Amino acid sequence: MATGVGLLAPTINWAQQLKNNGLDDRQIIMEEVGTFERSPKYHWMITGERYYLGDNEAIARKQKYKYDAKEQRVVDEDAINNKLVHSFMHNLVDDKVAYLLAKEPTIKCDNEAYIELIRETLGQPFFEQRLETLCEEASNKGIGWLYVYINEQGEFKTLVFPAQQIVPIWSDDDHTQLQAVIRTYEQTEYIGSRKENIKRVDLYTFDGVYHYDLRGGALAANTNYKDFPTPYLKRGKSGAPTSWGTIPFIAVKNNSYEYPDIKFVKSLIDDYDDKRSENSNFLDVARRLVWVLKGYGEEDLHKLAGKIAHYNAINVDDATEGGVEAISPSIDLGGYDTHFAQLKRDILEFGQGVNKNLDDIGTAPSGVALKFLYSGLDLKCNKLEKSLKTAFRKLLEFVDTYLSLTGKAVPKEPVEIIFNRSVMVNESEAIQNVAASTAIISRKTAISHHPWVQDAEQEMSDMAEEQEDEEQRLYNKAPVTNNAQQE
Repeated sequence: MATGVGLLAPTINWAQQLKNNGLDDRQIIMEEVGTFERSPKYHWMITGERYYLGDNEAIARKQKYKYDAKEQRVVDEDAINNKLVHSFMHNLVDDKVAYLLAKEPTIKCDNEAYIELIRETLGQPFFEQRLETLCEEASNKGIGWLYVYINEQGEFKTLVFPAQQIVPIWSDDDHTQLQAVIRTYEQTEYIGSRKENIKRVDLYTFDGVYHYDLRGGALAANTNYKDFPTPYLKRGKSGAPTSWGTIPFIAVKNNSYEYPDIKFVKSLIDDYDDKRSENSNFLDVARRLVWVLKGYGEEDLHKLAGKIAHYNAINVDDATEGGVEAISPSIDLGGYDTHFAQLKRDILEFGQGVNKNLDDIGTAPSGVALKFLYSGLDLKCNKLEKSLKTAFRKLLEFVDTYLSLTGKAVPKEPVEIIFNRSVMVNESEAIQNVAASTAIISRKTAISHHPWVQDAEQEMSDMAEEQEDEEQRLYNKAPVTNNAQQE
């Protein structure tokens, strides 16, 4: 089988293979956690989150150096060292998530009652919060993890765990089936009157959850839980423990390699931050005039600088030999500007973002131009959307199990989730196209493609109601004929 970092053979049970090497269960867990936290994927998860939050690590570490009297290289604390952070990843990820999820997804099924059951079970927070958080996790960390559980009130619930906490144990090299999941995290507890951070390690298996504490480098059972393992579900009034029959984690992958968006543009962003910071340093230095003093001998420079700052003038005793001259460095930013512009284009191109520069796209781009402008974002969203649809199908298996446990009938009908992307259109052009097509397409199709219409069915119903009211108004205004009076 394959672990979360792809080390073990796909045909052998992960625990059994390590037991064959003389390791017990707890050693196996620690081995898997250590391997995962040393892996490149874990590194990229941390990096992706930092860059999304505007904590660009390369520029944050940047230092200025000088050589001291002993010719030793030391940090120059007095040097101008601006650190300009440009949150490209925040914009790129937010654009991607909003493009895919700004409009609520549509659940499509011939059985309307089943759709209502699904929506009622998942709850509105799933569509308003969970999906967005999942997409952010996948975009920033390469993979997002949705956990399914039933709370103490018997309600179906979902949570999104940070991806860097999750060590998946896969059954296959395609990473489609889970054998187990290990979660590592910290919790704060009071030990007597003292507050202490405790490292928790939970092992999720088909039977339930094994809860551990990490103390002194070794795992010990978490005594806060009565059962070991803790069951996922309890059936009936007796509360007999039972299981989902599978691991209650669902993966949403950013791409087939499970790498975050930052991996493809990090070096470009780092260079942009670096060069913009250096440019800012240069401008700060350029504001400082260099004073050339003639005939002042050994006069204290600090005292002289104070005179210039206070009086904005100094006395010159010897007009022939003495004097003061200010030199200002010349500034040529043409090369910088060209480099910045190209870097920004590269970040948007390889980050598959959208160029919002009106100088490049104009104030009213055509429909064709908009499609071209959003082509990169579309390609990026296509991969994430496929993974979201796969995840939704797996989520429905848990929903159906929950409905069965609560005594509700589960219809065996196909269900599809449709993501309604926030596609930008040239409204004037779209309205003209709709008007020009009314003779060759149905009224419903024309209305559904009008940029001002959100719900075609509701719009047609409103139009029919307005037409009815107008006909009634005209009928009421019509003059009464003699025949009608005689009747």
